[in-house]
Amino acid sequence: MDIAVVAISLLLGWAALWPGRRHLGTPAYHLLAYPIGVLAWGLVSALTTATGMDFSAMTVAIGVALFLGLVCGAQRGLSSGVGPAPTSRSFLVTGLVIVGAAVAVVLMGTTISGWDSIIHYEIPGLNLLEAGSYSKDMMGEWAPLLPSLHAANRLFGSDWTYVPYPLFAGHALALFGYAMYRFSLAHLGPRPRLLLSITATLSLAVLPAFVLHSLNVHSQMVSALYLLLALVALRASCQDSSARGAWALIAGLAAAGLALSRPDGLAYVFVPGLVAAALVVSERWSRTEIARFVVGHLGLLAASYLAAFGQLGLWESRKLKGEQAALMLGASVVLALALFALPRVRPLMSLPSKRRVMVGLLITAAALVVAAVALLEPAGCRKAGTNMVTNLFVTGGYGHLWWGVAAGSVVTLLFPRMLRSSDFSDLLLLALIQFFAIAFTVHSLAFPGRLHPADSFNRVAFHSLPVFAWYLTAFAGTAVAAVLRAREPAPQRADL
Repeated sequence: MDIAVVAISLLLGWAALWPGRRHLGTPAYHLLAYPIGVLAWGLVSALTTATGMDFSAMTVAIGVALFLGLVCGAQRGLSSGVGPAPTSRSFLVTGLVIVGAAVAVVLMGTTISGWDSIIHYEIPGLNLLEAGSYSKDMMGEWAPLLPSLHAANRLFGSDWTYVPYPLFAGHALALFGYAMYRFSLAHLGPRPRLLLSITATLSLAVLPAFVLHSLNVHSQMVSALYLLLALVALRASCQDSSARGAWALIAGLAAAGLALSRPDGLAYVFVPGLVAAALVVSERWSRTEIARFVVGHLGLLAASYLAAFGQLGLWESRKLKGEQAALMLGASVVLALALFALPRVRPLMSLPSKRRVMVGLLITAAALVVAAVALLEPAGCRKAGTNMVTNLFVTGGYGHLWWGVAAGSVVTLLFPRMLRSSDFSDLLLLALIQFFAIAFTVHSLAFPGRLHPADSFNRVAFHSLPVFAWYLTAFAGTAVAAVLRAREPAPQRADL
């Protein structure tokens, strides 16, 4: 029964995204189904916590119905006929690939587990199954989504939850390759686009850090997947205005998945949130499109955290206290209100370079927050900053990976004209700056960390790795296009 949760999550994703299938397109519809379906398990545990019901087949059915009602309801009013509907054959092929991959993981029996895997996810999942309620440790230390997934796996008869994790890694790679081929390298010819997309995806797949977190039972790959998914959805929303509403909802749901995968996810959720703010202005999102993003973002967050507040009050924790969770949830509400207010700021909306202005303002805001934290907590900032940098480049177990990432990023900044021509590079750069600004703030104020591969930030940094790979691949695609243009023979002048 190890593959039951994988198969059910896939079915739930198909059902939840059914109203928007023509807008998303067949490849994306099938690619998104599994990670979106996984989110339903978090709503099941929120239901049991809020009502005191057992985590059972009945509550799973009710929670699933609520999840489908939320996601399908948010897609009401989507126009029809944007693209062809997925064929029966595409469902069969997708099901065979994903369930077949799950069976292959079972047959191999390969998994990586540590203290965190057992204490943070498996045991809380077992406790959630038995008690039906969140605990203070779960909400303060580990967040509810993954323990809920483990509880569901136990409910269906499995004794160790490891099969879903390699599936998250596979989806992250497929999503990355899809984004490269579909968007960031679309200006290249068919052969170089395919070659560069495959090369970039395989390069990401063989990184030791990626292989480790593909098998490790922990939140790192799950969080990386949802961060990548949110940004890919936001990029896709720029491609076709008729499909923007469907992609805005996906971006919101992925942001919620990021927030529910780990306790500090409530802070990192502002990375896609602020990228969305830039697009609300530059792409002139309608109120309905903003509402779909907000419903996807806040719907699941509100269900989980309001259930926790009702059951636990303002809990104490060494990581995420109840007061801090309430503050972060309130900040998410403020961001949602700001998204609705931005289109009403006429001086901003009338600027010819709205996107550039928004990116500049948001980067400036991040710099001001970091400066304020440095002034308020200089000792914490020094310790956190030293640990962060030393772990990435020396003691964190990454080898030369971050040296290569840093060198590649510096190279892109040396060619600003080429960088500006790279697809989505300004918003990817914004997302990366916001990510590390938030990480610096969180760890300076709350958890300065230690020099060790298991340090919290050292693991959190992995979440940004697929985004860095996207940023560098998009720049490489622009460079390749420039080289190919330079090699084209000059046009011959006809004799008159």
